[in-house]
Amino acid sequence: MMIPAVTRDLTFEAFIDVEDGTELNEFELVDGRLVLMPEPDDWHEEILEFLSFMLELQY
Repeated sequence: MMIPAVTRDLTFEAFIDVEDGTELNEFELVDGRLVLMPEPDDWHEEILEFLSFMLELQY
């Protein structure tokens, strides 16, 4: 896994344009630095499924 090389703090505008060449990695901007977000675990997936189901019931 290669994190894009950043030698200075990023602005939000510069952060929006950051790409690492894959769609697998997601980054956060924390105090001007790129931080790789962890993969969602099973609990996150269950919450997502529950919320999706609840929203579908509203339509």
